[in-house]
Amino acid sequence: MGAGWAQIRDAGKGSARWSAPRSRPLSVALVTASLGARCQWPTEQRPHQDTSLFACPLTPSYDISVSAHYARPWDAMVFAAQIPHNTRKEQPPMKPHNYELALMTTLQVEDYLKKGGTMVLVPVGSTEQHGPYGPLGTDHLIAQEVCRRVAPELNALVAPPIPYALSILHRGRPGVVYVKMDSFMKYVQDVALALNESGFRRIVFVNGHYDNGPGVTFALRSIYDRFTPGTFAFCFNYWDALKWDEVGTYLGPEAGLHANIGETAVMMRINPDSVDMTEAVAGWPAPPEDIETDKMVAIITTVMPLPSSMAYISPTGGWGDPREATPDKGEEYLQMITKAVVRFIRDIEKTYQKMYSQLNA
Repeated sequence: MGAGWAQIRDAGKGSARWSAPRSRPLSVALVTASLGARCQWPTEQRPHQDTSLFACPLTPSYDISVSAHYARPWDAMVFAAQIPHNTRKEQPPMKPHNYELALMTTLQVEDYLKKGGTMVLVPVGSTEQHGPYGPLGTDHLIAQEVCRRVAPELNALVAPPIPYALSILHRGRPGVVYVKMDSFMKYVQDVALALNESGFRRIVFVNGHYDNGPGVTFALRSIYDRFTPGTFAFCFNYWDALKWDEVGTYLGPEAGLHANIGETAVMMRINPDSVDMTEAVAGWPAPPEDIETDKMVAIITTVMPLPSSMAYISPTGGWGDPREATPDKGEEYLQMITKAVVRFIRDIEKTYQKMYSQLNA
């Protein structure tokens, strides 16, 4: 509203236009724009007889024609705003429930639980470099998008993502944020216990950053006895849900493992403006040629215990070639991953139910 009134004040002699909401069929308002400006409303439709300018109930979706003039040289400027009758704009219908915990009220969550809902998905990722072309939030943003797509199929809710995690391998590059293992595990435990206390009995951490997996799993296992009986909390990497013939196209020895074609394409689909393809460049670690061990296994085993190791194995910060990534490929990957994750979570639930009943028979 402030911007709207400033626009009117700046109009001077002549006319200006201002948009305000079509919520009332008001006709004419006279505004005196002096230091203590007030509004006078037509008697028959007066919400307030003498309202201060900054309290005028004109908020942006009316189309108002505004003319300005001085009644007398010593008077304050007077504005006449003509608001057409019968110009109510129909509001779009409310969107269906979107399953995101952060956008729900506590009453909506309570209703979900009362109706038998039990599952919450917690996206986990990182804030770390993805080459000179990919956004720092790639890992948690992809995990979050996967959860958003999966939630309706599983009647699950989606918690806000955990964006800071175990990224010390990328230490030294601008913007990288990493936390210590004990801090990370305690945070995961607090989140899981709080969600359980709220009433969730299936707490699924959907991980988008390789290093996090063991930490989340151990953190959850360490507090198993503190969960409400019947609670199952677990973690998996979303790509682990893919079948062998699927995963190689997204990440692996040929597609690469970090800031590769898969991650880059998906980010181009989620948020095209976050990817700078003018900077896209291939980056491949180069282990010794004369080793007999699988080269990818050798690289991972070597770099995992070493802080800042990504800077040594890949000067670009990437592991793969992103240059053929497109938003369309990103959508194809997301559809493939979504289908796989739905199947995976359902299969894990079946496995848990069968094994749990045997363990407690």
